[in-house]
Amino acid sequence: LQKSESEKKRFCAPILLEISETFTLGIKQDKNTYKEELKDIYARYGISTTVTQKTITEYFEASPDNSVKPSTYTLLKFVGVVGKGIQRDIFTF
Repeated sequence: LQKSESEKKRFCAPILLEISETFTLGIKQDKNTYKEELKDIYARYGISTTVTQKTITEYFEASPDNSVKPSTYTLLKFVGVVGKGIQRDIFTF
């Protein structure tokens, strides 16, 4: 039940707003930086979902660059609710 609630919270309006305001588009950044920022946001809202380097792509269209170390993403567009075919209820918290 807790996992289900955490999944719902990840795509609620306050979280989406904070994520969209926290990350800047067009800047190449270490994938681990995005991961740590998302972990911090999730912790503030009591979300217990595991965060990976790819979690950011559930909120943004991103261009990966794995040819450099550490690997990076450049965020291209915030997609939040409808990104990657995910359809969520953004009004539930």
